[in-house]
Amino acid sequence: MGLISAKTFMVLAVLALLLGFAIGEGDVGTAATRAGEETVLTLLHTNDLHGSIVYPGEPRGIAKIATLARRIRKEMPHVLLLDGGDIIHGTAAEKLFEGQPVIAAMNAAGYDAAAAGNHEFDWGQRIARNAIAAADFPVLSANVVDAPSGEPWGGLQRFIVREAGGVRIAIFGLTTQRTPEIQWPRTIEGVDFRDAVEAARALVPRLREIERADVVVALTHLGVETDRELAASVPGIDVILGGHSHTRLDQQVWVGETLIAQTGSAARHLGRVDLLVRRDDKSSRVIAVNGTDGRWWGRDGVPAPLGRPYPAEPLIALTASVEDDPAVSAAYRPFAERVEKYLDEELTRAIEPLPAEGAEREEIALGHLQADAVRAHTDADIGMSALYSLNPSGLPAGPVRVSDVYELFGGYTRQHLVVVRAPGGRIVEMLDAANDGLVRLHLSGAQVRGDVLHIGDAPVDTNRSYTVASAAHIIQEHLLGKEGVVVVSDDPEAPAIRDATIAYLRGHPPLENVVRPRLTGAAVP
Repeated sequence: MGLISAKTFMVLAVLALLLGFAIGEGDVGTAATRAGEETVLTLLHTNDLHGSIVYPGEPRGIAKIATLARRIRKEMPHVLLLDGGDIIHGTAAEKLFEGQPVIAAMNAAGYDAAAAGNHEFDWGQRIARNAIAAADFPVLSANVVDAPSGEPWGGLQRFIVREAGGVRIAIFGLTTQRTPEIQWPRTIEGVDFRDAVEAARALVPRLREIERADVVVALTHLGVETDRELAASVPGIDVILGGHSHTRLDQQVWVGETLIAQTGSAARHLGRVDLLVRRDDKSSRVIAVNGTDGRWWGRDGVPAPLGRPYPAEPLIALTASVEDDPAVSAAYRPFAERVEKYLDEELTRAIEPLPAEGAEREEIALGHLQADAVRAHTDADIGMSALYSLNPSGLPAGPVRVSDVYELFGGYTRQHLVVVRAPGGRIVEMLDAANDGLVRLHLSGAQVRGDVLHIGDAPVDTNRSYTVASAAHIIQEHLLGKEGVVVVSDDPEAPAIRDATIAYLRGHPPLENVVRPRLTGAAVP
């Protein structure tokens, strides 16, 4: 039994509200005494928080989300605060404290449940397990299982059932099955990411029939297009609260009888869905959803259940004037004080600006700097950098602090350092292929002299193997799986490419924008 004709029942719902009880602002008490017949359920939701917690004076952050959620909890009788995944990762605080700051903030905010996103696995399974264990709320995924046993992995739960006002609400989670394409293999070794739609197809009937759910909510980290597929393929889901694609759905999206919602990312909006559930002796069903067909409760003659105020759009945009919730701020403060000191450390100075333009066409000083940092940190024969996500503003002149490195080198997936051993011939092929494409690799420990690639002081030996180090995503794209390539070191908890750069710059001589090309012409021995 899915969302039973939400659009068809809207007229009936209005009549029921008009005939069943008074709904004027002065009749809230009367409405509450009749709640045995109809219940209003309010779902608040976020997604893709990526560690966004406290930002004083800015229109974002869990601290402001919590303030809005507490106000709505005071106004409405039955409220659930939910999240669509990608909770940890994305900030220096999350990296330093292994995802614990955002979990502490969400605990303080009173989240009721969250889905597991792909980024929950970025730093390896130990850190993911610890984050799940630290959450005061259940972390959900029906399709992420321990490969040997088939049971939910690492403390995840497939679903939960909550009761509010006599209504049974089943909430289940789904995680993108593309996670293995996004993560370094060892990071998710032994974890099976099963087909999300198939997992939902098997689970939803159980939630309806065995768990006796009156309302079924899917917390998904799949992306909005897969959410559409899910809604079209699996009957019985009332609401999909999604994430992963960072889509800001500022208009309601319906697929059949299923509402799809998503808030964007980084805690800039709070999503809200209000459902009217009618109960009788045998069953309950959703008879109306605020906003269906543009009919927003309390506007244009549409009755407002319980006489309460309701929004006239799916998203509540945060503003800088919203106060930060004291409990969330207090939970984050111990982490913030330490990370602020860390980010403020001055590493070296830049005598002149180091621009970022042209990294895809030619070698730049920032590319060489990062490649040198990787080689210094790993002691590999070759350090390698590909500046996919370099901040286009580059590095300004003046003091270079840890915070500048975080701003300069973006990205947060598969950034840990990996070392492989690769035949010289394979390295030559890689360089030729990469430099004929859109991304120019920057190398340390190797250079072209004339038309011959040298590694160290000697011409490359195509029959000899060399160690090559870089961020995991660069190795994965350019070398992993190639014939003769062997992984030497790939611990997901190894230092990231940012860490190597920070260590390399600490006490480094002042930086200049000097480029001495290391790769020119054909890299052929």
